[in-house]
Amino acid sequence: TDRHSSRDMVALLVALRGTPIGQDVRDGLAIAARTGTLASRLRTPSTYGNVRAKTGTLEISRSLSGYLELSDGTDIAFSIVVNGTTTSTSTRAAIDRWVATLAAA
Repeated sequence: TDRHSSRDMVALLVALRGTPIGQDVRDGLAIAARTGTLASRLRTPSTYGNVRAKTGTLEISRSLSGYLELSDGTDIAFSIVVNGTTTSTSTRAAIDRWVATLAAA
C-alpha cells in the first residue's frame, strides 16, 4: 500500500543525478524509439532518442518516469502516473502525448 506521487519520483530522479550511481541509473533506462519498453513509443521528432524512462503498468495504473533532453540541451526529470484506468492503449497514448508536448515546449 505504499504510494508515492509523481513529485516524489521527480525528486528522486533529480537527487540521483549527483550521486555515484546516477549515471548508471540513467544508462539503465529504456531510450525512446530505440530500446526496451520504449522501442515502439515516443517516435516524435522532439522525443526520438531524447527520452530515457521506465514504464510502469499495474492492473489499473500506468506510469512513465525518467529524463527528457530538450532541444536546447536542458535535461529535465519527469514523472506521470495515471491511476484508476483499465484502458492501457489510450492511457499510454495520452502519456506519450504529454511527454511529446513537454519535449516540444
